[in-house]
Amino acid sequence: MWQDRAVPVYSRQWQALQGEEKDVAKVVECNKVNAAPDCTFVIRGETEPDVIRLVQEHAATHGLPPSPQLAIKVKARIRDE
Repeated sequence: MWQDRAVPVYSRQWQALQGEEKDVAKVVECNKVNAAPDCTFVIRGETEPDVIRLVQEHAATHGLPPSPQLAIKVKARIRDE
């Protein structure tokens, strides 16, 4: 029967539960990138491009348009969580 066969599970949640999670979340604090030191917003993502995209979206709340310069600043300040 199908229940007798081992089925590989590739979900990140399952791997994390089994202690097999290899990926490390990426994180950056808005006040480390922006000139708004009072902003306490923290951006987390699975990859650097995820974080850069989320920061660019959040930057709109500060009136900053997405730009290559912002992406460079973000990339320089991203750290592993």
